[in-house]
Amino acid sequence: MGALNDLIDDFLASLDVEKGYSRNTLDAYARDLADFSAFLEEKGLADISRVDAESVSLFNQRLRSKGVSQNTVARKVACIRSFMKFAFRDSARGSQAVEDVERPRVRRGLPRALPENEVARVIDAMNAAGIKTSLFIDPDPEQITMAARLQAPWIELHTGAYANHYHDAGRAAEFARLVAGAKLAHAAGLVANAGHGINYTNITEVRTIPHLHELNIGHSIISRALATGIDEAVRAMKALMNP
Repeated sequence: MGALNDLIDDFLASLDVEKGYSRNTLDAYARDLADFSAFLEEKGLADISRVDAESVSLFNQRLRSKGVSQNTVARKVACIRSFMKFAFRDSARGSQAVEDVERPRVRRGLPRALPENEVARVIDAMNAAGIKTSLFIDPDPEQITMAARLQAPWIELHTGAYANHYHDAGRAAEFARLVAGAKLAHAAGLVANAGHGINYTNITEVRTIPHLHELNIGHSIISRALATGIDEAVRAMKALMNP
């Protein structure tokens, strides 16, 4: 196993020196490769020249049989692929072996919505640390009332639905929701911000929403800046915000 371990050490050193990986990332790579190295030794595949897609597949099967999550398996395979690219960098056969390694599919579901008690725990911890919490929410009366009840001092009203309906019949209703939401937030003692999908066209109406403290605008400004430069893009938006 000496030659394989030496290769692993060289690989980790290259990640440290050439790519500047963090210590935590390097430690994670080292653990993953140590597991793979132990598996290869067990299977009598300690010679790096014998490592191929099939041996990686067998390692994956071993991990799954132990109940390792799909995300963790995918991370380990990514690490092994990177190592194999390094080990076989001057070998055409090795390069093909890397390409033959199947990438496990990672299932990505929708993020879980936190129940009110968990949101409250986060807000309490942030408030205790002197950190102002802002909840990014729809202009929905129930959500705004909950934010006030949980003592989140700031909210950001989601303007995405309004932006999506700006050029159709749904625009007026979505704008009315934002106005009503801002008024309710103000009456509840919340600092109300707004953002998402605000651009150089709809800003002329968004700016009329009452009681807003600030607008969070990023994409449209950066997109314009690609053509005009960031200074002009910011100046133009500020002029529209404050005519």
